[in-house]
Amino acid sequence: MRNRIENPQLLAWVHQQLKNRKGQAGWIDELVSALTDLTRQKELMAGPVANAHVLVFAGDHGWKQETDPTTSYRLIQQLIGDDNHVFDQYRRNGLTLLLCDVGVQGTFAENTPVFVKFKVRPATNDIREAAAMELFECEAAMDAGRTLVNGVAYRDCNTVGFGTLGAGSGLPAGLLIHQLTGIPLAACLPEEITPAEAEAILSRAEAGTADELLAQTGGLEIAAVAGGLLQAAENEMHVLLTGNTCIVAAFLLACATNPAVAERYLL
Repeated sequence: MRNRIENPQLLAWVHQQLKNRKGQAGWIDELVSALTDLTRQKELMAGPVANAHVLVFAGDHGWKQETDPTTSYRLIQQLIGDDNHVFDQYRRNGLTLLLCDVGVQGTFAENTPVFVKFKVRPATNDIREAAAMELFECEAAMDAGRTLVNGVAYRDCNTVGFGTLGAGSGLPAGLLIHQLTGIPLAACLPEEITPAEAEAILSRAEAGTADELLAQTGGLEIAAVAGGLLQAAENEMHVLLTGNTCIVAAFLLACATNPAVAERYLL
C-alpha cells in the first residue's frame, strides 16, 4: 500500500511498543511518568508544560458487538457518574481527563465538563463482512480529534495525551499496524484473533492510502486520535504517547499522513 512506514527509528519504536504492549487500562501511571519526563526535558518547544489534558476517545467495533454491545456505554456512564473519582486522580497528578464519544453503541443525554459527544455513528460495521465505515465517516472522526485538541488549546493547554476506549479495538489496531509497517500479523494481533482470520479480513480490503485503510478496518476512536495528533503537531503542542496499540496505530496513521509528526514527537 501507499504511505507504508519505512522510517527505521519509527519502526524500532513500534516494535518496542508491541513488545511491552499494555491494555486499555493503566494509562494514569504511564502518562504521569511521560509528563514527568517531558517537564524535565522540555525539548519539544520553549516554555513549561501548561494545563496538560488527556483526551480519551471512545468507539465500539461491529465485529465485537455480538458478545456485549453495551460494555463501553456502561463503562462511560460509570466514569462520568457523580460518585466516580477517576477524574480527581488525574487532577492530583497534574492532568485533566476528558472523555469523547465518537462511536459508542448507546446514546448519552448531554455533554458535561468531563464528557463531550462527537458521535459519528454508533459503532463500526463488522469488518469480517464489510468495510468498517465510509471514508467520510473516517474523516469526520479525525475532525472530532482535531476539534477537541483545538478546544483544549484555547484553555491555554500546551500538552496533550491520548487514550482510547471501545470493545474490540485490538483487531483493527493490529491490522493497521501490520499494514502500515509490514510487521508480521502475529506480532500485531490480540491473542483472540489468529493470523488466518486477520488475513481473511485483509483480503477483502482494497486500500491504497492510509485513510482508505482506516475506513476499511476502523476504528472511529483510532481515527479521532490520529486527527488529534495531527492537530497537536500543527499547534506545536507537547504530546504524551503510551504503548496502547490503538495509540500506536493512530500515531502511525498521523505519521503516514504527515511525516513531520514522527520528526517532532519521536525522533
